[in-house]
Amino acid sequence: MASEYWVHIDYYPGQRDVDGQAEEELIATLRYGCIDDMTAPGSTFPWSAEECRQFLIILEGFQSISSKNTLAARTSCIARLWAAISRARHIHGYGTQNARLDRFQGLEGSLSQQVTWSLPLALGEAVALGYSRHLFRRMTELWNGRVMYQRHWETFLGDMRREWMQMTYFPLAIWMASIVLIASSKTCTAVFVAAWLAAAAMLASLYLLQTHAEDRLSTAPGIVKRLDQQG
Repeated sequence: MASEYWVHIDYYPGQRDVDGQAEEELIATLRYGCIDDMTAPGSTFPWSAEECRQFLIILEGFQSISSKNTLAARTSCIARLWAAISRARHIHGYGTQNARLDRFQGLEGSLSQQVTWSLPLALGEAVALGYSRHLFRRMTELWNGRVMYQRHWETFLGDMRREWMQMTYFPLAIWMASIVLIASSKTCTAVFVAAWLAAAAMLASLYLLQTHAEDRLSTAPGIVKRLDQQG
């Protein structure tokens, strides 16, 4: 009920003012969240340390303004932050015996249930030098407990986009060299195969970049929908 209460205050800020205790507690909570994010990789706080610092600056700015004209805006900002914090606390069972204290909680058990040994998978991992297992672990960490943090997803997707862009450079060089050889009549079956494989690699990279474009995965609902589709 706490999040619904704060959402109502956010939508109708002129009906009721936020008391000083709620504002002081919010400032203390944001400071705690800042420290928690900097010291705990598995922090369950909804925002990063940098975001917390920005919120604190805004709230301190409201405190320096005594005009009643800004009262509704101040109330709405405080209520919106509290609504987000309340939702996060509800998701993680804040204050209960089975509270989720770390976003990696239960990760190893989840991985052991999903990963099974097979000869094709072992051969694939050997060819990929263990990269596929590393990538699977990172994605499982992001969606552990079916709770996704947008800031961690954006970091992961940024890393993947850079890798996909890099994947186009080497195939492009091979493709251009193959075209030069074909144009100079110095061709053989290997050159044609190299040209086709290089073109396929570039198309695959471009497809991945287009499928995971920023405009398609810029909001939490869009990211969750994508992860649900992946399994």
